[in-house]
Amino acid sequence: MLIYTLKGHATLTRNGDSTALIDAYPSNKVKYSTKKAPHSIPQNSIIVRLESTESTIPSEDRDILIYPSYRAPGANDDGSGTIVNMQLLRSLLQHSFIPPTNVAIELHWYAGEEGGNIGSVDISESYLSLSKPVKAMLQMDGIMTVPVDKEPLIAIIDTNSNMNLTAFAAKLVEKYNTVGWAYTNCGNRCGSDHISWNRTGFPAMFVYDREFVFLTWGKDTHSAFFIAIGSDVYFHTSQDTIDQPGFNYTHGVEFVKFGQAWITELALSDF
Repeated sequence: MLIYTLKGHATLTRNGDSTALIDAYPSNKVKYSTKKAPHSIPQNSIIVRLESTESTIPSEDRDILIYPSYRAPGANDDGSGTIVNMQLLRSLLQHSFIPPTNVAIELHWYAGEEGGNIGSVDISESYLSLSKPVKAMLQMDGIMTVPVDKEPLIAIIDTNSNMNLTAFAAKLVEKYNTVGWAYTNCGNRCGSDHISWNRTGFPAMFVYDREFVFLTWGKDTHSAFFIAIGSDVYFHTSQDTIDQPGFNYTHGVEFVKFGQAWITELALSDF
């Protein structure tokens, strides 16, 4: 995915990777469909559906925010989520995973997250208006960095998230992963596409590759913010590339394992 250097949601090359995403893994064994969801911005969202009816939705965003240049490699934010979602689709198709009766699996690649969750707002509100049942939604955004001198972990965001889902996720990490987990949050001002689904009443959650800390200084309470532990300066710049310190494909594999467990356990359970 990193061959597409212009992936901002308003760029003219914004849909160059759509066909590649949709056509990457053909299958003759599993019934599934693909579609592009248009929005008010040039970039489309992408939805892949493995059939039945009620949905579980793992997702990520496919646009990049860039300061100050127009080259946007977006290796970790959110090329990492794109790659993991593609691997989840590949695994489901290769193992011919067929959802049980009355359950479907949808994998979403959202447009315009950096522009205000544009794609996920449109889609979640559409599902609500059409009374589509959604069992759960998982957002994976920024998941392939291990901060220097820190142990790798799966960070479970506990704001704007369904608490039953986050508790369920912690148990999955303990059961299936070789890394630990931690609850963390970045306040109500930041997050990702899971917020759209929570605000429309659907259970949703978000995982990240590190914890956040809250920083403040002086007497001005407005001079306070959350920052990711080991946070790099490359997010939202032309330097968000795979050769930065801490970028770690192996850590991405842990999120693939987590995503596989999240999908199958939810699909097969009465959660």
